[in-house]
Amino acid sequence: FKFTYENEEGFTTFPTMPVLTLAGAIDKLFSIPGMPSFNPMMLLHGEQTVINYKPIPPGTETKIKAIATDIADKGKGALLTVTIQALSLTGEKYADAIFRFFVRGLGGFGDKGLDTTQSIPSIPKRQPDFVIEDTTTANQAILYRLSGDINPLHIDPNMAAMGGFDKPILHGLCSYGIATRLIYDKYCNGDPTLIKSVSARFTSHVFPGETYVVDMWKE
Repeated sequence: FKFTYENEEGFTTFPTMPVLTLAGAIDKLFSIPGMPSFNPMMLLHGEQTVINYKPIPPGTETKIKAIATDIADKGKGALLTVTIQALSLTGEKYADAIFRFFVRGLGGFGDKGLDTTQSIPSIPKRQPDFVIEDTTTANQAILYRLSGDINPLHIDPNMAAMGGFDKPILHGLCSYGIATRLIYDKYCNGDPTLIKSVSARFTSHVFPGETYVVDMWKE
């Protein structure tokens, strides 16, 4: 209830909520000066980072500032980096959300861009300290669309086919939120402010209804 019911004492935002700032900027991805036009179905979410500075108080009016910070030629496609800041109206910073999108078929222009790739820690060589499974629902992507991430790739079978998928795939950010919630449940003792940043690399697609197996190491 802390994250879902407005009358609950201590009602607050979940630490991955800054990814929702994308909803206000998604249309702008297709009008970045100098960016070639591309089929939206060829856009895949490659990496995601959220850095939290302080929780966004309920009822707060925020200012969203989005900057296309890099585009790099990856051969078969282009890696587009967009940094979105969530600010108060007076400029106080709540969070940074750094999105990296892989646009298939847009490579070949030669510029390798800036070195903006997030360093992902190596998996420890020992067995996980904790393992949990969590199964998504068949309508998980439909439910997640209510967050404002309305890419038809995640609901329309015809659009999914254009992207090369047998059926609509789940939003990478939905996976991101689920994994973070499981870590929160295990290690944060009910205190969401303990999650300062979350970085992920999306390496393959997930279909709604599939089960996640989440391995955790406490370092």
